[in-house]
Amino acid sequence: MEFKKLKHLETLKGKVPLKELQYLVENKEEVTDELLQIINYTVENGEKLSEEGSFILHIIAMHTLAYFREKREYPDIISIAKLPTDIIGPLLDDTITEGLAGIIASVFNGDLGQIQEIIDNT
Repeated sequence: MEFKKLKHLETLKGKVPLKELQYLVENKEEVTDELLQIINYTVENGEKLSEEGSFILHIIAMHTLAYFREKREYPDIISIAKLPTDIIGPLLDDTITEGLAGIIASVFNGDLGQIQEIIDNT
């Protein structure tokens, strides 16, 4: 998939530059649909992306959409959280323990059943 506005962040190394974060926040209407597409792309290609290990745009998208409190992200974030350990580990790295719960809470759309499925999944 070709990400038009955010392609340059696809395999960013290190911290996201402040100017990029400002751009995302200041252009919420312009970037939200692409950020949602990135999350969807991650769900559909999670296994491949976890094997490659260089794609990080989904992490930026997850945090940005959580900042926006974008409820449309909830189903795909839940789908990512339900991925097998061998996929979600490399895909999310420290975000699993340091950010995923907050992201889910920020985009929560009222469907507790989805969270219960994660809790019940050993």
